[in-house]
Amino acid sequence: MRAFFCNSNLKAIIPNSVKKIESEAFALCPGATIYCEFAKQPQEWSATWHEPMGSVYWYANDGNIIKENSWYYDGKGNIIEGLDWRGLFSPTILERGQNISFENILNINITNNGLKAIIQGSEEYIVEIDAGLTKITCTCPFFKKHDIKRGMFSANCKHLACVFFYLETHWNDQLTKFFKDFNTSQIAKR
Repeated sequence: MRAFFCNSNLKAIIPNSVKKIESEAFALCPGATIYCEFAKQPQEWSATWHEPMGSVYWYANDGNIIKENSWYYDGKGNIIEGLDWRGLFSPTILERGQNISFENILNINITNNGLKAIIQGSEEYIVEIDAGLTKITCTCPFFKKHDIKRGMFSANCKHLACVFFYLETHWNDQLTKFFKDFNTSQIAKR
């Protein structure tokens, strides 16, 4: 049942008091952005409630804004979209990064400038991610070979992807502060 007709600039919040949404409720809202005050889609909502509209973001009630399509309120009541970090990687590199065991991450620390991790591959590689995500690096041969040729974020390697997967699944208050302290609109993408 198509309930809404709106322009592509619509930004709306669905409060956590909404119990049910029928199929294609936002079908006539192409390009709209919807922020749901739920961590994930409630079972009572139709699986196709938002099709074929634009973007849907789920509330990061645990503060984990590195989860795909997440959002939170900043201290002033403004909506801040979470980091869609998967967009920084090709599908092949994402798959390779996901296949690296977290046990291969020998060390991960928050530094003055961001994060630093040591990952065991065919040798030890150092991954560094600055707090504003304007610079991410890895000492692996793949990253070194491709970084100069294609520029920022074009050569992101499986080691970097592995660190982002780790951050997504091992979230804590320190990491929340780390990612909330920068403006996500400044993230460089391909």
